[in-house]
Amino acid sequence: MPILDLRQVSVRQIDRLLEEEARHWRDELHWDYRGAIELIKRFLDAHALAGAVALENGQPVGYSFYVLEDQKGLIGGLYVSPRHSQQAVGCKLLDEVLFSLRALPHVTRIEAQLMPFGGPVEESLRQQGFRLYKRQFMLLKLDSARQEPARLSAAFRLERWHDRYFEPCAKLIYLAYADHVDGEVNDQYRSRSGALKFLKNIILLPGCGQFVPAASFVLRDSVTDQIIAAVLTSEVSAGVGHITQICVLPGYQGHGLGRALMLTAIRALRGMHFQELTLTVTLSAGLAIAAYAETVNFDSAEAGKPPPGWTATKTGKGEAKWTVEKEDSAPSKPNILKQSGEATYPVCLKNDTSLKSGFVEVKFKPISGKEDQAGGVVWRAKDSDNYYIARANALEDNVTIYYTVKGKRTEKKRTDMKVASREWHTLRVDFADNHFTVRLD
Repeated sequence: MPILDLRQVSVRQIDRLLEEEARHWRDELHWDYRGAIELIKRFLDAHALAGAVALENGQPVGYSFYVLEDQKGLIGGLYVSPRHSQQAVGCKLLDEVLFSLRALPHVTRIEAQLMPFGGPVEESLRQQGFRLYKRQFMLLKLDSARQEPARLSAAFRLERWHDRYFEPCAKLIYLAYADHVDGEVNDQYRSRSGALKFLKNIILLPGCGQFVPAASFVLRDSVTDQIIAAVLTSEVSAGVGHITQICVLPGYQGHGLGRALMLTAIRALRGMHFQELTLTVTLSAGLAIAAYAETVNFDSAEAGKPPPGWTATKTGKGEAKWTVEKEDSAPSKPNILKQSGEATYPVCLKNDTSLKSGFVEVKFKPISGKEDQAGGVVWRAKDSDNYYIARANALEDNVTIYYTVKGKRTEKKRTDMKVASREWHTLRVDFADNHFTVRLD
């Protein structure tokens, strides 16, 4: 398969491939990529876009391009038509582009943030010496998502974006991403000057859509007047917003400020009749993911019965008894879900739920039981006999991950820790691929 320098190809030759790529951006990511395509075409017309194109029977079937920024090479895109062998073509294009970049003596770092349109090239990148960081694409339907108020105390002052915030916001980004995985992914986060360049890129340039100042906010400490958090939003297609940046100063993290900013942006976008909001995050970055999470309670369910929309059941023998009850001590009053039956493993599964990567969290209170006195969370459940579960046991003072297959539980990991009886606890599991992180309280 011939691989040519991209600068030898005309727009007319590659135009059909570019239009196909734009359709994938629209259909899979809800992103209008036509503006970026037009920019690519202008560089192609000038024979100024470095990269490679793969030909089959004289027709382009895939391409990749790169740009140079000081001592850094950026692979700006990799696309292979799904009508061809994406893995084989994608790897050949990557090899060609990386060979060219490594031949430049001043290039000391190569970055690539690739969309899944170039085929499965992870192993090829590993063999080339890259460190890989998976990112998660999230989509929120604004019309059907639960509306929650953004709760902020008087200690903070919310302000819409203004251009005078460029410098202080660059400082915020630099401090927020110190020792953070995203600082490994994007080295612009590692300095104030780099963070300022990043800000100007996402606000002034069209690469991340059209900036929406009316849905972008900063948060100030009312005492120090320092900007301690920010959320920035762009419009990437008609009625579709995208969070280009959300961050909180380290000393203020863990208090719900990021979530409050996200909810504020969501409310603003609803007011402008946006239908969807998207976000991409590195899998280990849970700050923004939490704002997309669905919060479930049982306050509208009838007491004394299992909750509607759930399958109240068990694994193994016995009879589980799941009922909605009133509980004045509950962290979210008035109702809770109670299990008071006797079964091998009582489980209650939420219907119509499919989540490959994300997190689940529950607040629970162990109150009685002679063999076990425990609460837990289930994820990736196929049915009552096949699922993962993390369980915190007050009788044994431990937290354990189990994998249940055909009704048989296998212990995967156990950690001893205090689980007090008759007290409320929070148990959370973050999961991505085969990596699970369990937290208690």
